[in-house]
Amino acid sequence: MNYVEESKRLLGNAFPAFEYLLKFVCSHYTMDEVWKEGKIGDDDVFHLRFLDGSRKLAALKLRKDYFILHLVFCKPEQKRFEAVRDTFSSDISKVYNNTGISHVNDKWLYFEAYDMAYADDLCRLIKLKRKPMILSG
Repeated sequence: MNYVEESKRLLGNAFPAFEYLLKFVCSHYTMDEVWKEGKIGDDDVFHLRFLDGSRKLAALKLRKDYFILHLVFCKPEQKRFEAVRDTFSSDISKVYNNTGISHVNDKWLYFEAYDMAYADDLCRLIKLKRKPMILSG
């Protein structure tokens, strides 16, 4: 199955932001892309995980007309975000502020993207999760 072509049909106006994130990750990190189809009854049509061995950088959950960027911020990433919080859009900060902390002090963050409005912020969040390993031209 050509997941990118299927994603284009599924995401509509959100596809440019999805493609932007995909290109960002591929040009800044060496990661395995693991695609899975959603389960019956699941809102997610496709899942795309970016993995470095068993460590997950991020996941994208594709749904009709939008996708969700899923990041897990441990304490170090939370501190990095909080140091630059004011440089992010108010909507990104609101998601961060409204996300509780798990029993192991992680924040499981879910950012919805319907268009390109937050694409740059989403890339910056990924950089906070893990410093880029590859310098893009």
